[in-house]
Amino acid sequence: MASVVRGRPYRRRRGRVIIGRRPLSYTVYSGTVANAGNVATDATIEVAGPTAGSGFFVANDTAAGVVRVNFAVPTGQTLVVDLATRTATIAGIDQGAVFDLANSSWWRLVAGNNSIRASVPATVKHRNAYQ
Repeated sequence: MASVVRGRPYRRRRGRVIIGRRPLSYTVYSGTVANAGNVATDATIEVAGPTAGSGFFVANDTAAGVVRVNFAVPTGQTLVVDLATRTATIAGIDQGAVFDLANSSWWRLVAGNNSIRASVPATVKHRNAYQ
């Protein structure tokens, strides 16, 4: 069965989640990130250095989750946090145990608007998901 989402055809299969083709990007300290799909989707978070202090957080108040990172991003580098795989990389190199797991809870972007807060400028990237 074919469906049309935002003017583009998608094939829908019972019980499968369809991920949009175009990645969406929002840079926030505090703001709204929209998942126009109808199911939750994973995201990546990019934080460009330098970051002050010894770490930062990015929270999704809508999903009641927060990811805390105990790592100062060096000047000229970008830390990429993949919420699906729970990894952090710089230039594709795994940064190891940078997460404050005791004070973090992993989150996904729920369908609709998500209220995002961050202690540093963070770029949230995702694709809309449909079921």
